[in-house]
Amino acid sequence: MQFKKISVIVSKTDPAGINIAGHLIKKFNFKETEKSFDLNSVYSFSNEKNSFDLVFINQKQVFADYLNELETDLIVFASKHSSETKKPCLSVHSIGNFSKAELGGKDKTLVKTSSLVLKNFYLNLVKKVKEKKFDFPVLMEQTHHGPFLSKPCVYIEIGSSEEQWQNQSAGKILAETIMNSFSNFNSGFKTAIGIGGTHYCPEFSKIEERTELALSHILSKYYVDEIDLNLFRQMIEKTFEPVSLVLIDWKGLIAEQRNKIISFCEELNLDWKKTRDFL
Repeated sequence: MQFKKISVIVSKTDPAGINIAGHLIKKFNFKETEKSFDLNSVYSFSNEKNSFDLVFINQKQVFADYLNELETDLIVFASKHSSETKKPCLSVHSIGNFSKAELGGKDKTLVKTSSLVLKNFYLNLVKKVKEKKFDFPVLMEQTHHGPFLSKPCVYIEIGSSEEQWQNQSAGKILAETIMNSFSNFNSGFKTAIGIGGTHYCPEFSKIEERTELALSHILSKYYVDEIDLNLFRQMIEKTFEPVSLVLIDWKGLIAEQRNKIISFCEELNLDWKKTRDFL
């Protein structure tokens, strides 16, 4: 198991995060410690495999670049997801910006992520939703927003409105997913980056659920025209695990965009395949 010490970050401004934190404390026996961060008590839990810190911060997570101060192997953001449609969902994604940093982070800069953590989170969310007959779809999202950090980070979220953020069943499912994913961590997947499709990338959600590939950074069609070889290279370098494949949602790109991505793959000597080769 690669990540021994895990920090779960909850903003006191985020009702979904507070919801998830309550279930971590109640069900998994996180205990208040003498440690503090951002003037808030840190709660901790340890087992034979991992140690966890539950860290509360006072500002929005997307602007919390100061989390680099934490001594940890991995940062997990337990968070709300917002959308104009306000449709219920449970989602996971990597962080960083392919363009201007409009919601934290740095312009055209990605943050290190873990494909295996995202994969384990996604599969456990799908499993728990089915077991509990809980009517929230599970989604992958493209890489987006801040903060800018040097440590590997992933987001796990409840969407997409106040009603869902406060939903206790959703909070419990996310708390269980975080903890159970690490207690039964599956490392037996090959890592890929994803290119194409929309922000909610349904093809890559299918890949995550149905195949032996684990996705790290995902770039939607909306930003393909903006990236250069350096930013494409960041998708590889800012993945904790070695990337073995570039996965292209063929129908989710126009011809010029496909050619651009294939030329990048050739430049970096990377294998690429279409999502439909696996579905």
